Amino acid sequence: MILNFAVKYKSQRGAALLVFILMLISVSSYALLNKLNAITKPYTRDLVTSRALAQAKQVLMGYAITYPEKKNARDVNKGPGYLPCPDLDNDGNAEGGCALAGPTNRTIGRFPNRTLNIQALKDASGQRLWYVLADNFRNFAGLKPLNSNTPGQLCIDVNSDDDCEPVTDGDISDIVAIIIAPGAPVAGQNRDPAEKVVAKEISNYLEADNADLDENFVISSSVLVNDHLMFITRQELMRFVEKRVLSEVAKWLSPSFEPGTSTFASKLPWFVANDWHKLVYITDAGKPLPDSPDNLCTLATPCFTVNKKSMPMAHVRAIALSAGATLTMTGTYNDQTRIISTTP
Repeated sequence: MILNFAVKYKSQRGAALLVFILMLISVSSYALLNKLNAITKPYTRDLVTSRALAQAKQVLMGYAITYPEKKNARDVNKGPGYLPCPDLDNDGNAEGGCALAGPTNRTIGRFPNRTLNIQALKDASGQRLWYVLADNFRNFAGLKPLNSNTPGQLCIDVNSDDDCEPVTDGDISDIVAIIIAPGAPVAGQNRDPAEKVVAKEISNYLEADNADLDENFVISSSVLVNDHLMFITRQELMRFVEKRVLSEVAKWLSPSFEPGTSTFASKLPWFVANDWHKLVYITDAGKPLPDSPDNLCTLATPCFTVNKKSMPMAHVRAIALSAGATLTMTGTYNDQTRIISTTP
């Protein structure tokens, strides 16, 4: 009887200890999970915002490169490089006109997702992205010529000292477009979803220099500025635009080709209208183009050899070079090369 009671007592004590251990594990796991959530939540929010900004940038780049094929690009003299106006009335559509100088037609507004044929892009706080465009690159009343020498007019003031000094302060200038994730409201902001006038609502979404309707912007540096920015510089954009230009040259090249002639202007009006013929250079090995029985590279009549870093290319009949933007520093280069035609 006593032995039986002792066994039962030990069993009950063991069961109680097991329950206590399980409760301790549950409480510890809950505390650990909360701590992990607290650590990873900001990272997850940043990841959502970063993905939205990156997607917006990618779509804008694609729009600029393929602009001549757009349905609204009725002007055959407009080539690649133009960007849409922002959405100024919160309907997802780019405005038909925009300009930095106008009181209502601004070059800052929301990202025009409908015009770009994508769903509304939002940051981690659920807010639609904003978008700023340099005057020189707007497709409305587009500037011509638009080419590698067309400057971007926007600037990011890295140290928030109310100026744009790339050399002395490390500010980022020559920017074509900026995409902004507004984040959650900060102190003093009162957002009204029904308000559509950008000039009235911008200060409730963007902070500091990002909300003053000029060409200078600041990066997130404190709890008072929680805007996240992604931008497109002229160099970034033109790197791809020049590839498009050179591919068109390769497509239309003929034995009688000379950039800037009326023959080529009739084939590709925007090439000459935007002065690309002044920035693209052709050199050939004296071989007829396109393919013909007389175009073969032989030992007697050799073609070019291009010394690429990875692997030299022989039997090159012609090369097109894009000069790129005018450089202010010596010892640097920004040329792009296109191999027009090769033979085995």
